[in-house]
Amino acid sequence: MREFLASERADGLTHAIVCEPTDCRIGVRHRGIAAATATAQSSGGHSSRADDLGAPVVVAARAAVALHAWGQRYRSRGPAGYEGLCVNVAAIDGGVAFNVVPSRAVLTVSFRPWPGGDVVALLDEAKTEACAAAAPDSLAWEVSFANPPLATRDVAQFARWLPSLLRGGTVDLQFWTEAALLPPAGIDAVVFGPGSIAQAHAPDEYVELAQLIEAHDTFVEILGDRSPRESDK
Repeated sequence: MREFLASERADGLTHAIVCEPTDCRIGVRHRGIAAATATAQSSGGHSSRADDLGAPVVVAARAAVALHAWGQRYRSRGPAGYEGLCVNVAAIDGGVAFNVVPSRAVLTVSFRPWPGGDVVALLDEAKTEACAAAAPDSLAWEVSFANPPLATRDVAQFARWLPSLLRGGTVDLQFWTEAALLPPAGIDAVVFGPGSIAQAHAPDEYVELAQLIEAHDTFVEILGDRSPRESDK
């Protein structure tokens, strides 16, 4: 999507409907998602020398506890329906055996900012929290990705393409989609598609036939019936 938006193929586009499972409702807001790794290092060595060596796993653990606490402080902040940052201390990787002091430990953390949240500023805040907790040891902080949240700018404009659906109201989504990459490029976007996120990425994933038909009919109406006529074959 980023490659597309940077190309001339995106020139002149002003609106977009992004296909994701919304139960055939119009999604106009969702969280962003960001992730980073924090790496602690030392010389490593035999555990009989542990008192004189650095402890990367402990340093990463201090940072992990601090980031979890940071997320807890945000639990009641944010717009209604999007309170909190969903901070996830996902992993601490490091070490090879009980008798070896590891030379490296890597902490992985992610969070999901609410619509309107500043992903870059929050990543900087997370880095500050992690590094302060690790001190006097140092951490190498690396951002894995920083995907913004979505907030459709002018929902009413989409009534020209989705009049009947918009009369039924819009829906806020809790999962991330590439629709969020479009508004910063000057393309207003909504999310629409058959299927429910409740069944996504799960055993026996399915989409109801009625929703497939509804989505098909909606896109035929938007794009026009482009199927070849018998005389054109």
